[in-house]
Amino acid sequence: MICVEARTPENPLLFHRGEILQGRVIEQIDDQHALLQIKGVDLLVENHIPLSKNMEGYFQVETTHPQVILKLIPGGDLIDQPILSWFKQYFSGDLLTEHLSEKLLSLYEMRNQGMPQEIRETLEHLLTLLRRFSFEPSFSLDPKHLEEVVTQSGLFFEHKLKHLIETSTKNQCDQIVTEDMKGLMIKLDAQLKSISSPGSLPGGNAALLEDIVDGLAKILHKIEGYQILNSSVSDSQDKIYLLLPLWIQNNLQFVEMNISLQRPDPHCSDPEEMSILFLLQLPEWGKINIAVKMKGKGLYCWFKVSNPEVSDFLSQAFSELTERFNQLGFLSQLNISVETTEEMTQSFFNEIGRETDALLNITV
Repeated sequence: MICVEARTPENPLLFHRGEILQGRVIEQIDDQHALLQIKGVDLLVENHIPLSKNMEGYFQVETTHPQVILKLIPGGDLIDQPILSWFKQYFSGDLLTEHLSEKLLSLYEMRNQGMPQEIRETLEHLLTLLRRFSFEPSFSLDPKHLEEVVTQSGLFFEHKLKHLIETSTKNQCDQIVTEDMKGLMIKLDAQLKSISSPGSLPGGNAALLEDIVDGLAKILHKIEGYQILNSSVSDSQDKIYLLLPLWIQNNLQFVEMNISLQRPDPHCSDPEEMSILFLLQLPEWGKINIAVKMKGKGLYCWFKVSNPEVSDFLSQAFSELTERFNQLGFLSQLNISVETTEEMTQSFFNEIGRETDALLNITV
């Protein structure tokens, strides 16, 4: 165990519980004190484990209040920096899809200007599918619609292909691709890359083509990250990680979701727990992080928003929402706070980052 003073002018770092950091001991002061360098900052720490000069390792943030406590990850379990970087590139970044949506619509408007037929057809199929993910005010929470959003999100594309091969129904391949976001994005990406010269695109707009290919690659990368994460197995809980598309105001958005279901224990009489963590971006409200935990009839919900006006608006609705939960038999507790978008993204990354160790055992 290593103790670090909470954030001060001498320690400008903001730590997050569960975060894994790389550190190096730059000086050993005595048996219980040392200078530890993390993120380029030299920190005076109180150590309860042996530390030696130039020792390098990875430390996990156990607590952040009243002191920051770091736990050294044993040498045999150290996470290689390339693997940690790989994990972060999947999950710590935001998907800025607004510009991609605009460019896809711009490309679609050029469909009658000499665009290759195969690209025109794939683009039409993709935009038709994205509009199915629309949650307009007239939309009702139809379970079948919600099921389609999940199954057509791209997370199950390879599973569908596997089933296709095993059942020898290859004639359905086009239908599977047409009804799956990942399948259509892979197809459009390949078609756009196959255009050999800028003149092959109407108006010779090579920059538009390049931007779309780059945007598609980022989304496909994110989907693959969630597919890999769902391949991990938890010994104590069933976890589900979802990246769900939403089409809002002609813009493609994503809801990142982590669902944890406690496996039933016949030897334990305590009520089962379930938790859901959302991270989403709304056009007018900005970024929102919602954490929900249910244990029996107890329901706890934390809202984190980036806009103080949104915080005030939601707070005013808490009494009505609490009453509705009470009518359903739940004892609810609702809280809200304002955080920066960076803090919310980091918090979500830290939560799903707990599965990093399991990922190391996966062969991809």
